[in-house]
Amino acid sequence: MNKTIGILHLTFPYGGAETATIQLARELSAEGFHIYVFCTDFRENRAAGAAGHYQVEVMPDTAHPNSARNARFLAERSRQLGIGCLCISFNGFLPLMRQLRASGGPRLVYIQHGQPFWEKQSRLDAGARRGFMKFRVACIDRVKEKLFGYYSRQWEKAYAALYENCDAYVTLHPQYSREIQKAVGCDGAKFTAIPNMVEPAGPPPETKKKQLLYSGRMSYNDKRVDRLIRVWAAIHARIPDWELVLVGDGKERKQLQALSARLALPKIRFEGWQTDVTRYYREASVICLTSTFESFGLCLTEGMSQGCVPVAFDCSAGVADIVRGNGELVPPFNLKSYADALLRLTTDDAYRETLRLRSLDAVRRFYPQEIIPRWTGLFERLQAKGQENPTE
Repeated sequence: MNKTIGILHLTFPYGGAETATIQLARELSAEGFHIYVFCTDFRENRAAGAAGHYQVEVMPDTAHPNSARNARFLAERSRQLGIGCLCISFNGFLPLMRQLRASGGPRLVYIQHGQPFWEKQSRLDAGARRGFMKFRVACIDRVKEKLFGYYSRQWEKAYAALYENCDAYVTLHPQYSREIQKAVGCDGAKFTAIPNMVEPAGPPPETKKKQLLYSGRMSYNDKRVDRLIRVWAAIHARIPDWELVLVGDGKERKQLQALSARLALPKIRFEGWQTDVTRYYREASVICLTSTFESFGLCLTEGMSQGCVPVAFDCSAGVADIVRGNGELVPPFNLKSYADALLRLTTDDAYRETLRLRSLDAVRRFYPQEIIPRWTGLFERLQAKGQENPTE
């Protein structure tokens, strides 16, 4: 099997999808694979500690990611490097995928990192808008969707095109594959479900601090960290020994800090972006997620591997699969229910310990030894198919 693999991103590293790529590259390189990451914006300072597992190449036309120049570059570099499969992790690269497919380049693997049709959900969520956009979504966009199915048709067409122009379509959960297949009316033969993996960083500590932790991007439209701050405002006086720690950065960080100051909240820390979040997972007792949509929730499995109990809204099949039975799965998007779940965990040590042990056991199914064989098996099948159909 050809063990040279390419992975295409826009900005690298950036968020959860790029973290998943770094983890995949680390594990595949240990299996003898050679990994090339292509992007238009390389943030080298955020890739510290993992660069030895992959090589980054910045595409020549950084201003126009889907240009013919970039397509020629990728096709030529794939031939020069002997890349057998090229993984694409951003749906905005559809025009580039079409060009690569027409050029007869490597086998194309599209990775659906997001929850299916999150784009439509995001567009129609008036609660995640401000000012005039809030009015527009409520009074114009939702009417267009209700009367004409405008946004449903738009994204179903886009997903159908992604499916048509790839050789394999990877989702993070079987339910996501079924949802897309039903919506776009495809045969489903290209789908395969491979969840994100988590790498255990040594034995988890048995003694944890009284900390609630958020780890991730700080953006309003999807992550809605403001919900967690408002929950903290409702419960902090009842659990004075506990603190809330927020790790990460993003456009929303200043607004979140202003909200915290306006509410005069005690024992809340904004730690900013961190190269290594492991130490925060090792200290905290609870990992919190308050997203409106979330395909997987990598922070949940990362926290669980270090003995954090997960708490999240029941916003997707992926999140529910991770949390149910191992933490607190809260009806979306009820802040009182979320607050009650946190109070139950923080005031009942025996209950929290039971869930901690369950989480440690449940997260093992996302360890590399369970996930990497799925990837290597997929690459092997695709390359074998390419040899059977050399003109395909």
